[in-house]
Amino acid sequence: MIAVATGRILSIRNHAIDAPFPQITDEDKLTDAEAVISPTLNLKSVMPAVHLFRLRRIAGDILESVYIARPKHGVSLSRHTVRNMAENLSQSLQRWHLELRDYVLSDSDEYLELQIEYGLAVLLLKRPSPTFPNPTFAAVESCADVSRMVLESWAELESRNERIKTWLTFHDMLMTGMTWLYSRWRSQVDDHSTTEQVAQICSRLLTSVSQGEQRLTKYVRFFNRLIEVVLAHCYENERMYRPGLAGSDGPEGELDLNWTDLNFDQIFTEMDLGSQVDVAMDAWSSSIFVPE
Repeated sequence: MIAVATGRILSIRNHAIDAPFPQITDEDKLTDAEAVISPTLNLKSVMPAVHLFRLRRIAGDILESVYIARPKHGVSLSRHTVRNMAENLSQSLQRWHLELRDYVLSDSDEYLELQIEYGLAVLLLKRPSPTFPNPTFAAVESCADVSRMVLESWAELESRNERIKTWLTFHDMLMTGMTWLYSRWRSQVDDHSTTEQVAQICSRLLTSVSQGEQRLTKYVRFFNRLIEVVLAHCYENERMYRPGLAGSDGPEGELDLNWTDLNFDQIFTEMDLGSQVDVAMDAWSSSIFVPE
């Protein structure tokens, strides 16, 4: 996660970590009063942390393959090899998620937090990346489902007053919200109300985390403007290209995804935000919204 958020400069590779996982001891037993405060710790002890560490290991493998795509000896991997590695990593994430309820209490804060971490790992694997700049339709659909789940989980934590407000949280929320908009754009869905509803959840979360800080609020304004432009494009494309709509004179059926991506890339030009979005956001738009 540090590697993705900071440009990989400060990241530590999996092979550089040689530390045992924590183990349960008799000293970890809680008193009755402590057990009431933390039922997950009382019943599951350190197992949620252990499961999170396993997820971090998978995320490290994603970084080494999809984002770096070269082994330790420095020889670049073939695209076919990386694709197979990505599929294996996807299966590892699925197995991790299936085991989640064994390590945490359902509907607990810890469950929501691990759901979020799982979703971020899935997005790391399946959203546009240097190795796969144009995800498959199945990957785009997965990104849409997962980004919505992550945003709604954050919103639930917000309602419980349990979410930690940090720069990394803001970073992850912005990335997730942008991935949601990109996925809905690529999918060419008709349900624009859902697109807007979930995007507004992200906007409210970003506003809450930014706490009025100028260095963060400019990104909130950017995201809100992006919502407006994406929805406007969606409605316009539907009017022009959907068969049977009044005034439609375009080709029948779904829009070609290549055409869609080329036009989505124009959004940032049309937004004309100027200095409101700095160089860091330019890197964001280049890495997440890559045209054919």
